[in-house]
Amino acid sequence: MKTVRVIIFINLETNNMNNEFIPYKQALDLKELGFDEYCFFDYNNEGEITNVGIIPAPLHQQAFRWFREKYNTTHEILRKEDKNHREFIAWVYVENDKIEVVSYWNALTYEEAELACLKKLIEIIKNK
Repeated sequence: MKTVRVIIFINLETNNMNNEFIPYKQALDLKELGFDEYCFFDYNNEGEITNVGIIPAPLHQQAFRWFREKYNTTHEILRKEDKNHREFIAWVYVENDKIEVVSYWNALTYEEAELACLKKLIEIIKNK
């Protein structure tokens, strides 16, 4: 029996999945911090999603779960709206020697707030 290996590349823009996986830059940062969880796909060195890459491409919920379990973090994103304005406000909480670090941002979309949370968590853990 002959084994055939199929390599899949996904164009996230045309497949409308670009918001499901964390961006390539943050995936590199997570790998540097020790993220080695199983992911459905990986990034290759060119930043493309594939099933045979070398950099795990976690979904957003996988990345946040990893931070929560490994570093005892949590985050919260709230939608704030009035007649003329809508924004999302995000907080990050990190337990660090019983000191709570709190940050927030104003974002126009939930995805912007979620990415801001992820970037802030990476920054906090890198500077720990």
